[in-house]
Amino acid sequence: MKLVVEQGQTVGAQFVLGDAELLVGREDEDEEIYPDIDLSDQDAGYVHRRHATLTFQNGNLSVTHLGGSNKTRINNKPIADNVPQTVKLGDKIAFGKVVLRLLPV
Repeated sequence: MKLVVEQGQTVGAQFVLGDAELLVGREDEDEEIYPDIDLSDQDAGYVHRRHATLTFQNGNLSVTHLGGSNKTRINNKPIADNVPQTVKLGDKIAFGKVVLRLLPV
């Protein structure tokens, strides 16, 4: 599976999902935060350094919002903090104002 940017500074950018758990956020060298999916160049003002995690388990992918005022949304619906939500191919996932679609590789 991969995430493709549909709304952000670099529409069409792709992130292939290969690890069992991935951190989504923006890089901060001072805090030594290096997310697996770095959205710094997409819309840094609305993406937290540690925004969300993507986790593969039993063949399913879930997204967990890690807190903060700029929410994570699935198909435009905000998700609760620290509660994994299952996502499916074709779903739109928004991290702040950056919108990505989950697609097959």
